[in-house]
Amino acid sequence: MISLTKIIDPLSGYIAKVQKDVSDRDKDRQQASPRLTGAATLLSAEDAVQAAYVNRLTAEINEIRSGISNMRSGLNALNIASSAYEDVLNVLERMGKKISEAQAAEDNNQALVSDSVSLASAISSFGDEVTAIISKRQLNEQNLIDGTFTNRVFPMWSGQSDPASISIENVYDTMASFRTFSALALAGGLEKTGTNITASKTITINGPDGTNTFDQLAGESASSLAARINVLEASANTAIGVSASARSTLRLNDLTNAGTVALSLASEKQGMGSVNISGVSIADKNDLSELAIAVNGYSDVTGIFAKMGATNNDIILTDPNGGNIGISSFVHSVSDTSLSVSVDRRDGITDFLLEGQSVDYNDVDAGFAGGSLNFGMVGNLTSENINLATFNVGDTSIGSVSIDANKNIFIGTGGGQAQIGAVDATNDGVGGNSLQINFNANSRVFTNGTFDTDSNWTKVSSQIISGTTAIDGLTTQRDTSFPSENIVGRYGTLTIDSGTATSTLSVNSGDSSDGTLSAITVDGTNLISGTIAYVDNNTTAAAIRTAINDQTGSTGYSASGSGAQINISSSTIPSDSSISLTTSGTINMSAPNLTASTLSAITIDETNLISGTITYSNNNATAEAIRTSINNRTGTTGFTATGSGAQVIINSPTTPLDSNINLTTTGSFGTTVSNLSNDVDTDKTTMTTGSLATTIDDGNNNLAQMLATNVGASVGYNLIKGMGIQSASDVRLYSNEQISFRWRIDDTTGGKGDFQAYLVNTANNAFEELKNTTENSSSGWETVTHTVSTSGDYKIAFLAGSYDDDGDGNSSARVRVDDVAVSAISDDVLDIIKERVTYENLNFSASNASYTPQVSVTSITGNGSSTTEAIDVPATLAGFSLTGGAGQEVFSTGEVTVLSKDNFSLLQQNEQSNGTSFWETSNATVQTLGVFSGSSPISTSETLRIQNASERIALAIKSVSDYKENYIPRSRAVFEFSEFDTSNYLDSLNTTKADALDVPSAINLSQKTAKMIIADEIQSLLARAGNAVADDVYALIKST
Repeated sequence: MISLTKIIDPLSGYIAKVQKDVSDRDKDRQQASPRLTGAATLLSAEDAVQAAYVNRLTAEINEIRSGISNMRSGLNALNIASSAYEDVLNVLERMGKKISEAQAAEDNNQALVSDSVSLASAISSFGDEVTAIISKRQLNEQNLIDGTFTNRVFPMWSGQSDPASISIENVYDTMASFRTFSALALAGGLEKTGTNITASKTITINGPDGTNTFDQLAGESASSLAARINVLEASANTAIGVSASARSTLRLNDLTNAGTVALSLASEKQGMGSVNISGVSIADKNDLSELAIAVNGYSDVTGIFAKMGATNNDIILTDPNGGNIGISSFVHSVSDTSLSVSVDRRDGITDFLLEGQSVDYNDVDAGFAGGSLNFGMVGNLTSENINLATFNVGDTSIGSVSIDANKNIFIGTGGGQAQIGAVDATNDGVGGNSLQINFNANSRVFTNGTFDTDSNWTKVSSQIISGTTAIDGLTTQRDTSFPSENIVGRYGTLTIDSGTATSTLSVNSGDSSDGTLSAITVDGTNLISGTIAYVDNNTTAAAIRTAINDQTGSTGYSASGSGAQINISSSTIPSDSSISLTTSGTINMSAPNLTASTLSAITIDETNLISGTITYSNNNATAEAIRTSINNRTGTTGFTATGSGAQVIINSPTTPLDSNINLTTTGSFGTTVSNLSNDVDTDKTTMTTGSLATTIDDGNNNLAQMLATNVGASVGYNLIKGMGIQSASDVRLYSNEQISFRWRIDDTTGGKGDFQAYLVNTANNAFEELKNTTENSSSGWETVTHTVSTSGDYKIAFLAGSYDDDGDGNSSARVRVDDVAVSAISDDVLDIIKERVTYENLNFSASNASYTPQVSVTSITGNGSSTTEAIDVPATLAGFSLTGGAGQEVFSTGEVTVLSKDNFSLLQQNEQSNGTSFWETSNATVQTLGVFSGSSPISTSETLRIQNASERIALAIKSVSDYKENYIPRSRAVFEFSEFDTSNYLDSLNTTKADALDVPSAINLSQKTAKMIIADEIQSLLARAGNAVADDVYALIKST
């Protein structure tokens, strides 16, 4: 803000200073008249002080001028925005009239609303008009009312700390409203007299302008509650900024027989009295249009209108005022005929999907092969049909579950499909039956899993080195979990990747007149084609390199080098490594024999594991030579080598200080090295004493037994694995299926028992670990259950051993295994089926006193274990079934909608989903609604009453009007000016032309200008505002 001290005081000071200067120096100023040019700048050199006065004053005036221009720009922006809002209001008022007419016609079931194409076109046109208004109302090419004109500042001077600013909100946000609505509900029974709404449950609305609390009244209708809310809104003392409306709907459908129908229809307009509608002839049970016509014949009396739903099988009854609706005294010319009565939900959904519902299958271990999965209803709830959707039809991917159109269940086998389930012949989900899927018995089992006979298993009774020893061609799983005292050994790997045979040829001399080279022969293969004539040493060598490389594809040899040298190389080691040259004339070349790559040392922690030199021949043979060489020095180094093919596994009996594997090689000796691992591998100690025995079916217990007796080695704390069994055949297992078995360790003497169990994939020797432990005698039989992670063909293996835990060199232990089982068909399969189940048209008998609908899911395992879980169904998805002549009655509670132009909250006490409370949640969901854009814009996709279209437009008109009448004037007051003209004196100061001034005029320019400002502007403003209120120029300028 510019204070008066910034403008008036300095000007007064200038005036006093100039007056003093004039008095003191008037006699001395006799020079030629100066000239003024530019923005009030003295060009004479006679007195720079006078020029400074003028320039400083000019700067002050220019700053005021700029500030006034900014103020006028801000005022202009607000004026344009105000005009834009006027135009938007015009559109909304025309739209509101059309929507109100259409909504009223819709409420009364008139034909006008059926012209949805015309209405949709009108709504779209209104939206286009608003879009055009937004794009045309601009300031300096910037839209004003689309939410982008925010925090725009209009400073009165440079560096103003708190300048005036404008932020105009998005007109679409201004038009938005907020809404919540209660749940539709039904109540049914014999001699029922009203809805289930109970008294004394409070509803609290925290509106934008305050809070109101309402107590529900017993049997109250939606129209009653809405009216009570609106009564309080009508008074300024109790209004909280919300409004309420109501509607009631019922759906009649699924008539089971054609014939003559009669029923009584109660409504709030009749004081809940009834009108009897009788003698309605229904020729086709799927066409209820005659019943709709009959209902509309009494609309003047009942206030209820009927229209057809999505099909002629559906009638929608509506009370647009939200009164309760009652249906009773249903009779039909055909006995036991029923008619379904349900609410007409906003989302139009009539079916209940199990998708996303949580079901607990009790995590049973037996699997569901040979069992079943049943989908039913609780109590007297019925479903017209229970459907099972198709899924992944024809998918053969291994482990992939699919469902076909006949409700058959399959699982992919990798090359095809295997059926694992089918729909029950009786419980097929049709015509009110439950839906049951029966699963095939499981044939995918490990044969003789109970060890009743000594067959179908491969037994091992000799020492096993885990990760090295193979059973039936499958390498055992490496054990890396050992007791702490035993953690001394480590292992690493050395893989032979490649080797080469190389030699370096040289062109030494020759004569270009007769020297030629026609062949370079190695082991019967000529490395070149054609004849190469000698030119000079370097040129000839280059030609030879090119000729060799041209033949690489057929010979396998390549050449490199530079100058007169030719480095030849082959990845295959020839039987004859000599090189012969075929030349003529005077060419002279040297051709030493090919030399293969060599390995002369494998060093770990300064210990060389081999002696001599190993020459590369091929990958596998070279690896075998290395393994042999390492094992030949085991007595000296302590290291051993195992492995197969091109791999060398180097085993260390201790933990070396340096675990790196270092190689000394010549030539291109290609290897992949994995240094000694931190993972231990300490079951390699050679067994020197004791016995190992594996038996199956000892004639008494029908189990597998692995017995280590007094086993030992040359060092203490040894762990000897030496017994094992592996299934003779593999079994196809699918992801998430379960494997289980029982095991125990006992008879441990001088040590502990060691037990290892795993699945091994027969395709790639990959493992899934089931159990790995070293412990004293177990407390008894224990069960392991494992969930398969990757589908595949597996064998199961059990390894056992004994650990010398006291270091005396020997120990004994017995390990036993029994009851190996596959739990086929897992919970995941059941979930896939459950996710695709849909209940069609759920209904209670109207004689039912309770209104808590539930469906059931019953899972039965292969061993007969059964689990049933009940799932709550949203009350609005279950209707009532009226049986002709049964004296049943059904009453509906309508829907209350609460609207506001600002956000609010609504709290329901003792919320229930059985129709006893209006809202089903304690803290109701409040939606933000747009008119033309955003969430749920007004359209013809739903009925206007459901959208509360007319009410929302009325709120939009009020919100835009309030914004225009409140925010715009408040902002304009900041920018408005006093009624005075600043052009004359500002122009005189900001002149750009040269004006001749006499000496007194030049001397007194600043004084005269200051007087102009004070006399013409500020003094007038001070007079209006009062001297005591003279805060700042900003306040003075705006105080008109």
